[in-house]
Amino acid sequence: MLLMNCKISRGASAHLLRPAVGRRLCRFARALLAALVLLVPAVAQAAERHALVVGISTYALASDLRHATSDAQQIGDRLAALGYRLHGGQVHVDVTRDELDRLVRDFAATVPDGAVATVWLGGHGVALDGSTYVLPADDQEITDRAGLSAGAMPVASVVGRLAARRDVHATIFVDACRANPLRPAPQSDNGAAQPVSDLVAPASGSAGSVTLIYSAAPGQIASDGDAEAGISPFAEAVLRALDEPQRPINALFAELALAVRHSGDGHQTPWMTQALAGAVPDFSVLP
Repeated sequence: MLLMNCKISRGASAHLLRPAVGRRLCRFARALLAALVLLVPAVAQAAERHALVVGISTYALASDLRHATSDAQQIGDRLAALGYRLHGGQVHVDVTRDELDRLVRDFAATVPDGAVATVWLGGHGVALDGSTYVLPADDQEITDRAGLSAGAMPVASVVGRLAARRDVHATIFVDACRANPLRPAPQSDNGAAQPVSDLVAPASGSAGSVTLIYSAAPGQIASDGDAEAGISPFAEAVLRALDEPQRPINALFAELALAVRHSGDGHQTPWMTQALAGAVPDFSVLP
């Protein structure tokens, strides 16, 4: 609370401030205080932090994963401890395609303009024709290209919904494979695998940003972690990196990428891509 005293004490110095001047200063002080009060909600809103955390371990068709749901729970707990508001008040596990679509749609709609948004998607993933897809629990129809397009969640759709929000700084973690089990990887003219890009630029006029952090590079398999570890290498590295969440996102990524590469003897390389629209280059997960 800001307290201001507009009274003038009696004494030798009283002649320095005439009553009319004092009244004008009082009015100015009250106006300044009112302006400061009006600014408080805007500052608080700009600092709001929202998170959507999803982990899928049990599948109708694909092999079950050991740690995707428990990883998501640990990530959700850490984000909540950092002051993030978990969407729905919980971590969402083993969701169907319809449930995942609804979660993403509702989350993007409820994130206020100017907020910080973090999304964690953990489970099976497939990369096809330049796009990364996250498989839902009800994946029984995903046996070919058509089934993938109809039944899986494109990461680009998650990015697109958040990028459409004004001045939102979004960080999306994807702990999933980025290989293509359906057919050989698409080739470019020189024979190299085509790069995968799910990035969508922030909306026109927005000063926000979108940062995508994958557990693996295009074409790679993401490790679920062994039974003894009890956690995927990527989730473990993210949790450790979040011990210092106020670091610039690039520094945070450099640490976790090095840790994952070391744990997998170089076979798994985390990947980051960004789209900035007037955002500061040292944006962090916890500003």
